[in-house]
Amino acid sequence: MYKRLLVPLDGSHNAYVAMAQAQALAKLTGAEVILLNVVDSDHYGTYARDVNYYDVYRQLADVSADMLKKAANQLHTAGVATQVVVMEGNPKFVIAEEAPKKYNCDLTVIGKSGVNAMERLLTGSTTAYVVRHSLCNVLVVNDDADVAAGGY
Repeated sequence: MYKRLLVPLDGSHNAYVAMAQAQALAKLTGAEVILLNVVDSDHYGTYARDVNYYDVYRQLADVSADMLKKAANQLHTAGVATQVVVMEGNPKFVIAEEAPKKYNCDLTVIGKSGVNAMERLLTGSTTAYVVRHSLCNVLVVNDDADVAAGGY
């Protein structure tokens, strides 16, 4: 059924809820999980002035790699084949188009919301963009606590 599941992680609770669903689905189907974090090149240049942008990117990529390594260890322990990927660019575009194409993913498993509430208000959520533009099927995962509280 599924061979490669793309799971974007941004450090949010909902992203880890989505990862747990991807883990269960991967165990059922034998799919490999591609854990992805996108270093947002649209914004990292604004984090500091008079600094080398490559140094800022490298620091952010290192934090991303550490987060993904911890998540991958959890999946490996569960017996799920996993790849860890850090990409640079606009997260919406990378998750919807670049990563599925590059890694031949057939399903993206994504949390309904992530860490950036302000951007969601200004430009719309990453999840909504991915649902509309993805090159592969998308499974949007709700956090049971949000559903029980009447959230959306």
